[in-house]
Amino acid sequence: MQARASRGHVVFELASCLLASPQRASMLAMLPLYGGLLGAQQWFGIQLAQWTGRMMDALVQRDAAAFREVVPMLFGVVTVLLLASGTGMYINLLLKMRARTALTKPWLRRWLDGGEVYRLERERLIDNPDQRIAEDLNLIVDKTLALLLGGVSALAGVWLLSAQLWQRGGALAYQVAGHAGSIAGHLFWIAVLYSVLDLLLTRLIARPQIGLNVRQQHVEADFRFGLVQVREHAEQIAFHRGGAMEVERLRQCFQLVRGNWYRLIAFQAGFNVFSTAAGLVSGLLMYFVLGPRVLSGAMTIGELVTLSSLFGQALGSLNWLAGAWKQIVEWLAVLRRLDEMKRAMAQPSTSGIALDEAKGLSLHDLQLSLPDGQPLLTVGDLRIAAGQRWLLRGPSGLGKSTLLRAIAGLWPHGVGRIEVPPAGRVMFMPQKSYLPWDRLKAVLAYPRSAQDYPDDACRRALVECCLPQLADHLDDVDRWSMRLSLGEQQRLAFARALLARPAFLFLDESTSALDERTEAHLYRLLLDRLPLAALVSVAHRPSLESFHTHGLNLSATRPAQVVPLGAST
Repeated sequence: MQARASRGHVVFELASCLLASPQRASMLAMLPLYGGLLGAQQWFGIQLAQWTGRMMDALVQRDAAAFREVVPMLFGVVTVLLLASGTGMYINLLLKMRARTALTKPWLRRWLDGGEVYRLERERLIDNPDQRIAEDLNLIVDKTLALLLGGVSALAGVWLLSAQLWQRGGALAYQVAGHAGSIAGHLFWIAVLYSVLDLLLTRLIARPQIGLNVRQQHVEADFRFGLVQVREHAEQIAFHRGGAMEVERLRQCFQLVRGNWYRLIAFQAGFNVFSTAAGLVSGLLMYFVLGPRVLSGAMTIGELVTLSSLFGQALGSLNWLAGAWKQIVEWLAVLRRLDEMKRAMAQPSTSGIALDEAKGLSLHDLQLSLPDGQPLLTVGDLRIAAGQRWLLRGPSGLGKSTLLRAIAGLWPHGVGRIEVPPAGRVMFMPQKSYLPWDRLKAVLAYPRSAQDYPDDACRRALVECCLPQLADHLDDVDRWSMRLSLGEQQRLAFARALLARPAFLFLDESTSALDERTEAHLYRLLLDRLPLAALVSVAHRPSLESFHTHGLNLSATRPAQVVPLGAST
């Protein structure tokens, strides 16, 4: 019951996103327009069946005049039917893209805002959230519209075609044990009974596919993610000569894809055999039911063709639920994956560290721990004022980078309180910065807009940070994380800091790939251009002590100790 209620809630959230979209008026207008086109297709389908029957009678009777009269009408009906079908398809596809846009934007915002993307990955709450946004939202729109509009079309078809069957099929006379009677609208009742039987058997055969479809999406996404990882780390894999190991790792991922696929196609093959058999039987059924009336002369061949066509269309409408069961199975599988992502994003973060916004940076009784609760680092009380320059020191693996994560609000494990300036005044420079696949100027401006900085300022920052070869390539679009070496990426991060001018700058091994001369140049550049900024560095090189006013010696066994360093304030 809990899963069912949660799934209903995600349906409500998806509907809310659609109704909150700026394009909701156009989407709502498209629905009745498309419904009208579906109704027109149903009506012209009936006309096509009638004119086809007249053409068959003209051929049987060798009536050339009647045939010449029927053919233009038949072609006219077909032309209008095709126009209605093409227009309906265009509106359908346009509606799908607008609905997908209305869903994708808010889900992207919720996934990326507030560090949610990092929390989902850190706590491993769900797998492949990117696939759920890129593919599952598209699938949910596609299958929801197909089911919704298909259901409306089926209802219209049942109403229009059943009346035709009832009137044209007449009553079925019977005599059983001396009692004579008749069944009015017997063709309609045959279609109803056939569709009910088809639905029951379809549900029985297709039910196991729900879990297998969910599993298939999981393993397919894992395999794609593995391929992307290889592409992103091609150089490192080549250096390690790790091609054979990656082949084996991806082969194991693909083995899961293949194994589940074999189980899935066994059910799909059986379902396909049943669907094909049901279609063949329904196509021949009217010839057996109405054949005796044709042989007795009570019905013409044309009337048989017309009724057979109407029966097939009516059965298609009545049998829509059985035919759509595979789509319903896939729709439920996609909905389940979106529900998992929604619940993961809604799950509150259980943090023992209070994070408050303030003008400066202060730590109060701060103790960091591992996710399992094991103590990691005791910091205690600390206040960092504007213009101060702090160097965090300690052995590797102690938790220096974790301390910066806690200050950024990305590490919830521990106790204490942190007062931190607003996000716009703080900047973090990790050992390897994120470089988006974009114009170089946009990479420099990240996370702000490229329009916030003039080109001359960007070129000057690149030259000052020892990247003069990039100064004339601000409009180049490239995969900069692959094109630039780690040293070049670190110099680019310093250029980014010069443009952003943060009040508090945290550098986590930000010069590890640079020689000491370049490192000294970049630190002197920061001190000259950002004299009022507070710098907090994590590093192991003793050469950096001269650029800092305070040292914080961290230890796993005792509270952090503050020591003065040689730099002047």
